[in-house]
Amino acid sequence: MVRIKRKITNLKKDLIATLRSETLDTEEDTRWNVIALEREIDHLEKKRYKSAHLRAQANWQLKGESINKYWTRVNNPRTPRDLLRCLHDPTMNMIETRSDKMAKITAHYHENLQSEGLLPETNGLRQAAIAKALEAIPPSPPLPVTLLQHLQ
Repeated sequence: MVRIKRKITNLKKDLIATLRSETLDTEEDTRWNVIALEREIDHLEKKRYKSAHLRAQANWQLKGESINKYWTRVNNPRTPRDLLRCLHDPTMNMIETRSDKMAKITAHYHENLQSEGLLPETNGLRQAAIAKALEAIPPSPPLPVTLLQHLQ
């Protein structure tokens, strides 16, 4: 399989080089060479696809009837992914396409959503609300002496 793929890539390189040659329009041998290269590439690709198909069929015959890693991977539903190719940055009023910068934009947006509507920690109202909530928590009963001795 790898050898066929390597042959195909080498033939494609040869085809490109032949198509770029200056003698393509004037020499008939060059045109026949192009036709021969295209036919060989087609033949090798068909051979590669057929061997891949036969390998998949054999794999299914061996592993497809019993529940195993192969069976679960083959029968796992493939959900389509919604890719974001770009993201609008509201702070700079521009569109960002780099994924690392898009991640920073979304992290900043998420932080803003989390802190939206919160009072600053230095605010007296917030400090009073925290103190009131802490006072509403009942004190926990002390641990029994036997448990304390067991923990030490």
